Amino acid sequence: MYQKIAVLFLIFFPFIVFSEDLLIVEVQVRGASPSESYIKIYNQGKEIKDISGYRIVKKSSAGREYSVRVFPKESFIFPQEYFLWANSKNNYHLSVGADVYSATEISSNNSIALLTKDKNLIDSLAWGDGENQFFTKNPFFSNPQEKELIKRIEKDGIYQNTQDNSKDFYLFSEKEPLKLGQKEDVSTLQKEVSFPFKEGISTAVVLSFLTLILKRNLEKNGRP
Repeated sequence: MYQKIAVLFLIFFPFIVFSEDLLIVEVQVRGASPSESYIKIYNQGKEIKDISGYRIVKKSSAGREYSVRVFPKESFIFPQEYFLWANSKNNYHLSVGADVYSATEISSNNSIALLTKDKNLIDSLAWGDGENQFFTKNPFFSNPQEKELIKRIEKDGIYQNTQDNSKDFYLFSEKEPLKLGQKEDVSTLQKEVSFPFKEGISTAVVLSFLTLILKRNLEKNGRP
């Protein structure tokens, strides 16, 4: 439906010029199975983006480049909307409502890039420590495990983009999201440690008191 609206919009408003405001904002490398992967792209601009002919490519851990998907004709992303690629094995793409799909898999120590139809780089994301990967400054520090997501940091509806994967993304898990560089609450850990420590002191005091009473009773009864 969005594609039909976009076509009509372009027919009546051909003066629109598309700028590059597209970002890779979320990646699942694997879900319940290694093939359950997806890549989410976001349009943070104020105009509709015609991404027909654009493509997602990946590099293996050895640095070899492969095509993930070339976007078909009439592929559009509306402002503040998402465009989703997912793996098609076992119809996984249907379960996540993907806009485009293919059987290509992504895995540990890989990287991905979003390219224009002229193969100009728009955005990229690398994770782990693969060779000759797509990234500008630094790759994301870790390989996500099952059902963990690499997500771009967002604040007040704006995605962070310093072109440094190690600073712009964090690892999200179903248990508890922990941003890159975030440390555990030291005060909480101190409380958890201090409670048994205090309890141990109290126990020692009580035992000492009981020992003293027992010793006095033995002395009264003439026992050494």
